[in-house]
Amino acid sequence: MKGKFTKTRVLSVLLVSVMLLLLCACGGSADKYAGGSTQNSNSGYSMARTDEMAYPTEADYDSAVAYEEAEMASGDSLLATGVTSQEQFADKIIYSANAEVETLHFDDAVDAVYAMVEQYRGFMESSYVSGNNYANSYYGQQSYRRASFTIRVPAGSFSAVKGDLDQLGYVTSLETYSDNITTQFYDTKSRLDAYNVEAQRLIEMLEKAESVEDMIYIESRLSDVQYNIDSLTSRLKNWQQSVDYSTLNLTLREVAEIKVTPSVTESYWQKMGKGFVSTLNAIGSFFKDLFLWLVTALPALVLLALIGLVIYLIIRRKLKKRNPAAPGTTQMPQNPNQGPWQK
Repeated sequence: MKGKFTKTRVLSVLLVSVMLLLLCACGGSADKYAGGSTQNSNSGYSMARTDEMAYPTEADYDSAVAYEEAEMASGDSLLATGVTSQEQFADKIIYSANAEVETLHFDDAVDAVYAMVEQYRGFMESSYVSGNNYANSYYGQQSYRRASFTIRVPAGSFSAVKGDLDQLGYVTSLETYSDNITTQFYDTKSRLDAYNVEAQRLIEMLEKAESVEDMIYIESRLSDVQYNIDSLTSRLKNWQQSVDYSTLNLTLREVAEIKVTPSVTESYWQKMGKGFVSTLNAIGSFFKDLFLWLVTALPALVLLALIGLVIYLIIRRKLKKRNPAAPGTTQMPQNPNQGPWQK
């Protein structure tokens, strides 16, 4: 009985000792983690950043690190360039339109186009006029001219310019397009900011570089970064110009008559009458052009007639030499079986 009591007492002491050791270990680890977190959040992190700046590694040259720092420095870069957050996330939409206009007064319409561009403070990107040539004018033929313009106007005045097209003549067609490049624009701008941050870091590292190999590596990377900066900057400028100035492709046609599509449906007999009149007009125009061609080509026709007459006389003379019989006489064919004494 005494031995059993002794064993039970020993086991109890051991269990109490194990529990005390576990409690001490948990409390020590908790104090360690509590104190360690404060140290890491202050001096430990500062030392890590100091060591990183003092001894740069190859990862410092990677653009991925620059992207993370660009996100932190985006607010400072926007303030430095004078761009507010509202302007940063403004929609970037490119507007363009294609229009065709018919006019009876071509010269006046062309002058009106240039006046419209000046009025809305735009600029003429390209222009082309065709259709009037010397041959048509010499032969008295009607020549209809055509002009093509590529006009850039401020985006705020784009709707007003389209509304003024009817002052040039009859607008036969007008198509408007829009291209939203907001996402592409700001993604490219974020890449540009990242490359700018990386370029600044590379310049600082180049000043601290001690070995020739490090200098060569940093200068090579800096050259690539600067190329990307120039390329992205040019792309953003072109996009911004397309957003600020909308494009209008205008075609101006000179016509003899402006045919407006009737708003009321014509009857069968009205269509037949218009078709008959149109056919008579086409026949009259054909004979008119034919008579004009005969008159203008008369010298050439007379010359061709003289040449033909000369050729005819030459051929006729040759035929006469081959057949010398006098005209009006006929020769009776002789019978080879009949002699001279037979009648």
